[in-house]
Amino acid sequence: MRLYIAIPFVLVASLYAAAGVAAVTRGWVPSWNRRRVRRVRLHGWGQLVVAFGVCWQVVFGLVISGPGIREWGPSPAACFS
Repeated sequence: MRLYIAIPFVLVASLYAAAGVAAVTRGWVPSWNRRRVRRVRLHGWGQLVVAFGVCWQVVFGLVISGPGIREWGPSPAACFS
């Protein structure tokens, strides 16, 4: 498990998701994005989808596929021989 990589990614994704929830529920967008965002609700839903995707990749790419998990099952060579 590569938790030293996974934990910062989850923290950033959670902050991004919080901004998405704020955009969807209150119509609030950070000041550095206010001029470029035309549809606030659509922007918020996009942020939520991106945050979900990042968390999904972290959980299934870094945490679950670690070397400690691979020891539980048979080796790939044993499956195909």
